[in-house]
Amino acid sequence: MNNYKKFSLSFKISLITIFISLLLGCSGSNISGLVPCEGTVQINGQPVENANVIFSPKTSGRSAGGMTDNKGFYKLHTNVEVGVLPGEYHVTIVKSVPATEKDAQLIREMQTAAEQNDGVVPSAFDNAVVNFKSLTGKYDNQKTSDLTVVIPDKGNKQQNFNLVVEQK
Repeated sequence: MNNYKKFSLSFKISLITIFISLLLGCSGSNISGLVPCEGTVQINGQPVENANVIFSPKTSGRSAGGMTDNKGFYKLHTNVEVGVLPGEYHVTIVKSVPATEKDAQLIREMQTAAEQNDGVVPSAFDNAVVNFKSLTGKYDNQKTSDLTVVIPDKGNKQQNFNLVVEQK
């Protein structure tokens, strides 16, 4: 259950960060001073696909984020514009394993059972837990990630992250 809670918290933090960035983006466009920032994300030497890379300013400023492609490549955006403001950032990288077909089937069975029993899940499912395992370990939470970067005035087109994550 802890993995699920960690996933939920990390996922919520990512969604909130993205939502706030988009909300601020709606209030104005053409942010002056954005510089390019891109790179790759690898875990234990392998590129990571569909990971959220989030740069949160250490002091004040705007967050930036990007999603990795199938080669682990990302490009940061601030709101809807390409780039990031120069400065110092905490970095979180969020990638979780999707539910397996077995997990999905268990969820469907629990939903069906609950619907048939007026919302009460039969005791047979009391101990059923669907775990979503974070692939990025400590890096998926701003409180535990030790990743920080300084983006110079000219940007950084080689901001690569080679994470070492213990496989469980």
